[in-house]
Amino acid sequence: MESHWFFYPKYGPDIIQKVVSCFVNEYLSWEHNGYYWSIDKLPNHNGWFRLSASPDGNTDYYTETCFMEEAISGKDLTDNMLILLTGENGCASQYDLDDPDNNDWCLEEVCIDEVLMCLSAEGTHIYAPCGDRLWMRAVDTGKHQMMDMMDFILSRKVA
Repeated sequence: MESHWFFYPKYGPDIIQKVVSCFVNEYLSWEHNGYYWSIDKLPNHNGWFRLSASPDGNTDYYTETCFMEEAISGKDLTDNMLILLTGENGCASQYDLDDPDNNDWCLEEVCIDEVLMCLSAEGTHIYAPCGDRLWMRAVDTGKHQMMDMMDFILSRKVA
């Protein structure tokens, strides 16, 4: 199964690459489970990027959601993931809410689209084609919906 997400980042390519690389390799284990992935700037679409994931042969395990219960390591947090804690839309959660002295953070049950939301510019959407349907999520509100691809294409105004 090949998957794609289209998004308009508010940060530069180096930050995008660093955060996504850490999340998909360390927390989703895509490379370990036989999935190649890449982030590409879309030519002719100023500022838009595409995250793609595709299997290398027959693989049984693929997820878009993190199931690791462990806290984010200090190294990952400072080197790669600190940006996921910033602003109202940060997707990391506190590791142990019952311990007021615990300042650790966790990515359990965080999906790749939530990470892309943290990295995307306000007022934009994240798009992911799914066969003849299009999944989209508003960065500002987090609201998501699935739409028929032809309805989406034919309802857009063309300049």
